[in-house]
Amino acid sequence: MHIKEQIRGIDFLIKKIRANRNSLIPAKAKSGDIEMKRDIKHSFDIPPNPHKKFSIAVRDRLSFSPGAGPFDIEIVVVGLVFLKEEMKPSQIKALLKDRDNTNFLINQCLPHTSAAVAYLTDRMGFSPVILAPKFPLSREG
Repeated sequence: MHIKEQIRGIDFLIKKIRANRNSLIPAKAKSGDIEMKRDIKHSFDIPPNPHKKFSIAVRDRLSFSPGAGPFDIEIVVVGLVFLKEEMKPSQIKALLKDRDNTNFLINQCLPHTSAAVAYLTDRMGFSPVILAPKFPLSREG
């Protein structure tokens, strides 16, 4: 079963923003030697009793390798997932074991982190960095 069928709505909030701009870049660094890295991690908070909601936290971090690049950004978005009907924790966990369901929920959070990254990089004086969803969604009929 796809989780989309069970969701009534999702509320998002930005829990944390951390942005550093490095004013000094090592003299040896060349633009071709530095690579931008994107690290996305997630966790679920499922209530211990049957409930109509649970939450997902997605941490989206942009950094550079090797060493320090021009900036380092970390954003944490929390999504409160409201279900159409009350579900037991075991039912929610069974839904979330399906990779497509997990990726669907993560992809619901990523536009919010991507918008924050674009805004922050623009405010730091760089061209806005526009990020695409990390996990491809399967096409439906």
